[in-house]
Amino acid sequence: MKKLCKLALTGLMLGCTVFVLLGMIFAAVLGDGGVLTGSRFICHALSAMAVGMGFSIPAMIYESEKITLPLKALIHMGSGFAIYFAVGLPIGWIPTEYGPGAAAAAIGCAVLTSSLIWLGFYLYSRREARQINSRLSSK
Repeated sequence: MKKLCKLALTGLMLGCTVFVLLGMIFAAVLGDGGVLTGSRFICHALSAMAVGMGFSIPAMIYESEKITLPLKALIHMGSGFAIYFAVGLPIGWIPTEYGPGAAAAAIGCAVLTSSLIWLGFYLYSRREARQINSRLSSK
C-alpha cells in the first residue's frame, strides 16, 4: 500500500510538472490564445494528474522478477497510454479535428515525452543499482 501511494504521488507530481511546463511553452508560443482559464484549466490539470498516475502506478510491474524488462516496459507504457488516450481524446490533447497528421504529431510528442521520462528513471535506477552492488562487493 505504501508503494502504491508513493507511485501515485510521484505520478501526480510528474503530471503537474509536465502540465505546467507545457502550459508555459504554449503560452509563450501562442500568447493569450494558448492560455487555459477557468473550468478548462481545471479539466486539463486534473487530466494531467490522472495521466501522470496512469503512467506511474503501473511501474509496480518492475518489482516482478519473473517478467523480462521489455515486457515490463510494454505493460507499463501500454497502461499509461491507454489512460492517456482515454483522457486525451475527449479534451483535445489529440487534435483529430485537424486531420490525421496533427493527431499523429500529438501522439508522437506524447510518445517521445513519456519515453524520455521512462529513460531518465531507467538510467537513474540502473545507476543506483550499480552503486549499491559496488558498496556490497567492497565489504
